[in-house]
Amino acid sequence: MRGFNRTRLGLLIVGLVVVIGLMEWAAVTIGSVEVPLPSNAPEGAVTDTNGAPAAAP
Repeated sequence: MRGFNRTRLGLLIVGLVVVIGLMEWAAVTIGSVEVPLPSNAPEGAVTDTNGAPAAAP
């Protein structure tokens, strides 16, 4: 194989752009799915302390 000519190189670039675009679309679609929590989830499962321990009273 002698290498890529301009046509093959252009098609390869276009193909890579399409594949990356599809992957980005899939990531946005999957990331926007809401996961329902069970109704018996313990209180405080979601906090606004960013993982920091609670301050002592």
